[in-house]
Amino acid sequence: MSSKKQKFDQGNVTDLNVAKSLSRKKFHPHDLISLKTKSDRQDDFLQAYYSQCPLIMQYGCAGTGKTFMALYAALSEVFDPTTSVDKVIIVRSAVQTRDMGFMPGDDTEKNSHYEAGYRAMVNEMISTYNGDQYDNLKSLGYLEFKSTSFLRSTTYDRAVIIIDEMQSCTYHELSTVITRCGLHSKVVLCGDHRQDDLASKSKREMSGFGKLMEVISQMPTQMSATVEYKLDDIVRSGLVKAFLTAEYGVDE
Repeated sequence: MSSKKQKFDQGNVTDLNVAKSLSRKKFHPHDLISLKTKSDRQDDFLQAYYSQCPLIMQYGCAGTGKTFMALYAALSEVFDPTTSVDKVIIVRSAVQTRDMGFMPGDDTEKNSHYEAGYRAMVNEMISTYNGDQYDNLKSLGYLEFKSTSFLRSTTYDRAVIIIDEMQSCTYHELSTVITRCGLHSKVVLCGDHRQDDLASKSKREMSGFGKLMEVISQMPTQMSATVEYKLDDIVRSGLVKAFLTAEYGVDE
């Protein structure tokens, strides 16, 4: 991965050490496990990520490592003291949480159900320390988990914003998150249009995936990149690959 990494423009980042906050515990890229990509599409994503592209869309088959790759790349950049990025923001749609409205607990406790997958990924990536590294990163300010309902009037500078399960976001939600992107920040979108949780909702809550694709196609090429994962890119297990291959064949 290091051979593909390109340094970001360091202009206007003279106070980088201050921005990195000397008071919090220092993590470094070597705290992450060694990453070996498992498909050409994962290589394509890393190439786009380290090419200073501010908006990257990863979409396609489940089990291809889209979210894992996004989170790993983001943390490797945040942990690197030579970059201008110091935080990862994971964003999920608030639409699904409406079905959890009658569950006990406050919003934080309800969100914890959606954070479980990211917790497992982080703890797999960071094996140099004991304990729950997901909560550790959150408490130290390296990582935040947000709902699309609480992003208005917010600007995220020096951050990697990961919009996960983007197919279950309305276009309004996607637009709201993308327009929170501030200086020295980027947006990575992950999702699979075949797993649309909005399909059973009202027409007012249609997935914004299609419109977002149209909008991105009108942007300057240097401002966005798309990586489409297909059946051959599935790495989760042979069963998942066989099942989805059969399912997509039936759907077609």
